[in-house]
Amino acid sequence: MAYSGSIRSVLGTVHVLSDGDMITGILISGDPPADTIPRETDLISESKAQLEEYLCGRRRTFDFPYGQKGTPFQESVWEALSDIGYGKTLTYGEIAERIGHPKAYRAVGTACGMNSLPIVVPCHRAVSSSGIGGFSCGIDVKRKLMDIEGIRI
Repeated sequence: MAYSGSIRSVLGTVHVLSDGDMITGILISGDPPADTIPRETDLISESKAQLEEYLCGRRRTFDFPYGQKGTPFQESVWEALSDIGYGKTLTYGEIAERIGHPKAYRAVGTACGMNSLPIVVPCHRAVSSSGIGGFSCGIDVKRKLMDIEGIRI
C-alpha cells in the first residue's frame, strides 16, 4: 500500500509518499502515482511538518524514517549526498572521489537525478565544477533550495 500527502510551499505543491513504514518519495513537481492513496498517516503528517520547517528555514535535518532502493552505486551516491552538511556543496567529481569512483562524476550526476527523496537526500547540494549543475526538479527549484540554505554559486 502506498500513501501520499501534500503541502503547498515556496516550491509549489510538494507530495510526500509513504509505504506505511517510511517515506519513500518526495515529489516537487507532478502528481503522485495513481496507485497511491491520499491519507494523512502519522508518518506523513510528521514528514510534512518537518519539510515545512525546512522550507521556512527553521530545520536543517530530518528525523523521520525514509529510504529508497537503487543500485549499489546509486545508494553510495545517495549516502554521500546525505553526508553533505546544510549550506555546503560538493562537486559531482568530489562525490565520485568520496565513493571510490573518481572518474564517475557523470554517473554521480545521473544517480542524483534518480534520487526519489530530494530535499531529504540533498541532491541540490551537488554541483558542477563549473557552476550550479542540473536538478531533476528544475534549476529554479534547486536555486530556491540553495537560497533557503544560504548557498551561493
